[in-house]
Amino acid sequence: LGLIYFVLNKDGLYEVLDGQQRITSFARFVNQSWQFAVDWRGKPRYFNSLEKPDIIKIIDIELLKVLKRVQAMGLEVEVTDKAKEILANQGWDANYGARPLKRAIQKNVEDVLAEEILMQSFPEGTKVLLDYDDVKEEMFVRKPDE
Repeated sequence: LGLIYFVLNKDGLYEVLDGQQRITSFARFVNQSWQFAVDWRGKPRYFNSLEKPDIIKIIDIELLKVLKRVQAMGLEVEVTDKAKEILANQGWDANYGARPLKRAIQKNVEDVLAEEILMQSFPEGTKVLLDYDDVKEEMFVRKPDE
């Protein structure tokens, strides 16, 4: 047995989709329609859209993966709340939820850190902060005391 989805369509009518039917755009299905799923016990499972605190939690999880890799290269990085807020704004979309978040992290965190590592701006073992510059509107890396 699979999941059975009850979806409110554009005409205000409920459509029933089971696990065998092809859903052409699952992202739109989850993010744009009011629906719930019924599990194998017949209990409804509701889908809620993501809120800002949810996005911040996802950012923390994704950043942990990146920062562990960077730490293995000898640089200890802390991300400011301001930088996380910018990532949350850039990484969330009403239509796609948190799907653009990985791209935002790659562009604003991984690329910035990679440049600093390649330029050898900070000696190995240095603790740095990833912050956001309001004037330049970009992420940057700095020492904590600056």
